[in-house]
Amino acid sequence: MMRTPRHSIAALLISLALILLTACTSPFASIQPTQDATAIHIAYGDTWEHIKSQGKMLVGISTDTRPFAFYTNQFQVDGFDVAILRDIGQNLGVNVEFHDFSSDGLAFALQSGQIDAAIMRVTTSTLSIVNLSNTFYFGDDAVLVADGSPFNAINTVNDLVNLRVGVTQGSIYQYWLARMLPAENVAAFTQSKDAIAELKTQTVDVALFDLATAQALVNQGGVHLIGQGLYRQQLAVATGSGSQNLLSRFNNALDKMQREGRINQLAHQYLAIDPTAILPLPAATIKPDTPGALITASVPVTGCITGLAVLQNVTLDDQFLSNVPVVQPGENLTKTWRVRNRGTCPWYLPYRLVYLYGNAPDARMNGLPVLIDREIKPGQSGFLSLHLTAPEKPGIYGGVWQMIDGRSMPFGERMHVVISVTATTP
Repeated sequence: MMRTPRHSIAALLISLALILLTACTSPFASIQPTQDATAIHIAYGDTWEHIKSQGKMLVGISTDTRPFAFYTNQFQVDGFDVAILRDIGQNLGVNVEFHDFSSDGLAFALQSGQIDAAIMRVTTSTLSIVNLSNTFYFGDDAVLVADGSPFNAINTVNDLVNLRVGVTQGSIYQYWLARMLPAENVAAFTQSKDAIAELKTQTVDVALFDLATAQALVNQGGVHLIGQGLYRQQLAVATGSGSQNLLSRFNNALDKMQREGRINQLAHQYLAIDPTAILPLPAATIKPDTPGALITASVPVTGCITGLAVLQNVTLDDQFLSNVPVVQPGENLTKTWRVRNRGTCPWYLPYRLVYLYGNAPDARMNGLPVLIDREIKPGQSGFLSLHLTAPEKPGIYGGVWQMIDGRSMPFGERMHVVISVTATTP
């Protein structure tokens, strides 16, 4: 049997079939469209009771935040946040189902009831829009220079732009700086002592470590601290409203994990921080069991909010990465999702579905952007389809796709295509 030549796929490109359905309300959230600079209020039931009835907890992650969350070469989710949330689920006796979002989309996904939980940094912004567990991890950074260096103060990441920065290989700071600075400006070393040696010979201008490690290096002499707090990590588990029972259970699970040393173990595994150098937790800033400490899900907004929920993998269903579809090399494929506009903004041209990244160079599978060619109002649902071509080489291929608006800003739940290309038999 002859396969369709690849060049004929270009005639098909990417098709979009959005079939409008009647708007409906989820079992535990109600969203009313608004166009005014008012507040969106999300009405919930008891989130913990809903989780128990379903036997699973829906968790939001952002897989472009290595080492906190990422896809492995086999296109399985992994990372510090992923491991923490899996352990919490195990402590609560429920399965954990991961849903991938842009970082900016996690808060609204919590508010709208699209997910039950996510790990977020504790900031003034997050405190105002979601409910947070007690802090379970605190990490601070420090910038070192050699004694006699001409540099005397680093106050923001912008101060590093024209400098060569040394970091420890595999550390949280290497991944962070890789997103902030040109690749040639970041030098990764196997051990901190190697970075210090290069610092003293001025091969690198500054070095960035976790605070406890930096303080120990200063005590050894020859270097001193000129900056701190560029990438502070105070992490907590976030939920939406109606989550008092859930927050209490999160805190109990996290307390158990702290006492057993599990969180420090995972910080060492994923963040490359020596367990003896992990900073003690600061005095609790959030006490979910204290009256008045819970934040309501009323969020001042200007205009409206974009959102997207994936309702179903219609074709090539990988069952949340647990049963990857097997296809033939070079096979023509159609990936279809049923999705819903879960925000308060309509979708319209030039909103589009675009490819973000994958676990291999061929993970895009010749897919091209999909344009939204008609208005899709809040609450309406329909189908998105990609026409793809399986790679020729056997292996696991996974690609991540994201909806973006007219300003190219990402929003909503990400979509992935993952297949296993089988080896051909002679």
